[in-house]
Amino acid sequence: MERSEVLDWLTRHTEHIHDLPEQLLARCETEVRQHAQEDAWLHARDIAEQHSHYWRHFWGAHASEAYVAREACRGLAEEFKHNEPAPVEGHESDFVDNDVLSVLDPEARTIIFEYVHDLALGEERRVWKEIVRFTRKRGRTLAREEHLSSDLSFDGTNVYSETAVRVMGILARDFQRHARAH
Repeated sequence: MERSEVLDWLTRHTEHIHDLPEQLLARCETEVRQHAQEDAWLHARDIAEQHSHYWRHFWGAHASEAYVAREACRGLAEEFKHNEPAPVEGHESDFVDNDVLSVLDPEARTIIFEYVHDLALGEERRVWKEIVRFTRKRGRTLAREEHLSSDLSFDGTNVYSETAVRVMGILARDFQRHARAH
């Protein structure tokens, strides 16, 4: 459902809302964007934590920390690319706080929920693409910013999985920070 259609309906049916249509819709859109962004970043954090758990139980050859960071981030970004989350139909109230919902009669709520689902879907898609880009880029910047070694000698490297666990922990922390920022 398009914004103009929702605004038109709200304007023509003011008896079903207890607020000004434009202000109500603007508050609704802000909340949906914030919730969708936070949900996407937290979903990415959860996946990174799952990967960290996987790597804790895995063994492998020694590799430079910088190499592992690039490879682990590239692999995670690729997984993200193919596993984009989507808002579940019927859970639209998860994206809008009660301060917005409380000013709507049931009929108006139905109209708003159609719009909320479409808006949340678009916002999560946009943010998920941002998460994919961030994860790829983070793989290239981790070595410098987190002081990961490029040493290739056996004594100067760790087992691949040890570094992968560390990288996933860093990513989980980064994703959590992004979620809080929204």
